[in-house]
Amino acid sequence: MVLAGVISVNDAFAYTISDDSTGGDCSTIGTWDSATKTCTLNTDISEGITIGSSYVTLNGNSHTITGTNPQNNDSWDTRQNEVFGVFANIRTNIVIKNIQIKNFYDGIYLPGIANSKIQDNTLTKNTVQIELDGSKYNTISNNIIQCDVGGGIISQFGDGNKILENTITNCQGAGIVGNREKNFNVSNNFLDMQGSVLLKSSIGIHIDQSGTYTDHIATIVGNTVKNAHTGIDYYGQDGFIKNNIISNNSKVGLYVNGGGNFVTDNNISNNGLGISISNSNTVYHNNLISNDKTALGGTYMVDLISADSGGNYWSDYSPECNDSNFDNYCDDVYPLKDVANISDGKIWKVQNGWLTKIIIPENITQKATDSSGTTVNYSVSATHDGNPILVQCNPASGSTFPIGETAVLCTASNGIFVKFNVIVKSADIIPPTDTDGDDISDSSDSCPSQSETVNNYQDTDGCPDVVPPTDTDGDGISDSSDSCPSQSETVNNY
Repeated sequence: MVLAGVISVNDAFAYTISDDSTGGDCSTIGTWDSATKTCTLNTDISEGITIGSSYVTLNGNSHTITGTNPQNNDSWDTRQNEVFGVFANIRTNIVIKNIQIKNFYDGIYLPGIANSKIQDNTLTKNTVQIELDGSKYNTISNNIIQCDVGGGIISQFGDGNKILENTITNCQGAGIVGNREKNFNVSNNFLDMQGSVLLKSSIGIHIDQSGTYTDHIATIVGNTVKNAHTGIDYYGQDGFIKNNIISNNSKVGLYVNGGGNFVTDNNISNNGLGISISNSNTVYHNNLISNDKTALGGTYMVDLISADSGGNYWSDYSPECNDSNFDNYCDDVYPLKDVANISDGKIWKVQNGWLTKIIIPENITQKATDSSGTTVNYSVSATHDGNPILVQCNPASGSTFPIGETAVLCTASNGIFVKFNVIVKSADIIPPTDTDGDDISDSSDSCPSQSETVNNYQDTDGCPDVVPPTDTDGDGISDSSDSCPSQSETVNNY
């Protein structure tokens, strides 16, 4: 159903739940608790239910509402109990839960509702399982949807709606549709289109904020989308597409048409085409693995804007690329073999490498203990996605590092590495003490407090001295007074 906004209709369902003493028709199909305004079914029924008042809870109590497989919704306002399993029009703060609904055109159709919850229901074989139209601030969560025909959840022309943690399978149309939705949140849903991959209309998540609705931001986070024709397609700008698992979609895994979007931390694998994207989007920390074709840009060059922490991992290029400077990025921009118009300038060499953290010391400086250098001890550790992993360094802690600068390369068990430097400086030489300043160290100076007299006589003993007179013949008479300096005096008292 595609309507341009909120509608006003007569609440002429076979069963209408309203806030009065009996809960309207609740007493005919269940029990009414006026204190909590809750109608709890106690039987299966074969006609639709309308919720005629705000602040009402419809608890299906695991009972089934079964329709008659209407083939269209023409003149639906006169066929409400045939076309819709559960209907509420311009209501607020309602809850629809624990109901099994099948074989209607819309399993649940809710135009103009606000602040309401649709949760824990099972819907199958309706043309559309759940539809919001012009509704605001509602949460659709934890429903099990097996389409078999048609589509899953549609929300259009609304604001602040959340589609959370639903399981949606085998839709021939789209599993989740957001059409001109403002502040739309699609998170943690599981979508498996199963046997519908051959249908070109089969889409996991389709969000269209194009045209005059480009400022209507969407958040698409933590979803698993597989086995569709197209996994996720997003027409809009400034959206967030993060932490999704997108796999085995026959045409394309992720299609983004618009600028200013953040596409991060997605695993995109085994699709026909991994990613097709327009320009001016920030695309980083995605794993693109074993897609038939990895990526496709538009008719002009698409530069995938990386974060400071790097770009993406591409399984057909990253493992074999060169990383000569050990920064964990490929040296060259990815050429995207056989695919034109996309450039990624910071390609990770290791899958999910951005989740690895290696804690290393700052550069270490120590003094040598001898001419061979010194022993250096250090501590390193590593985690991946918060869990400890092994890390080895070369040279290892406890090694003898030579004098000079040595690079230490530490490699985690998944191949991520990081470097730091060890700098060993020459040991300082303490000069010997020379108290008297005669250039003879105190340890060798016989007179450490008296300077040596340098006179070519016992000049190494460190003491002051006088050169004794010369006595060539050794007769005790100096040569200067000896008439016969080369002949000894005869001592005879003459």
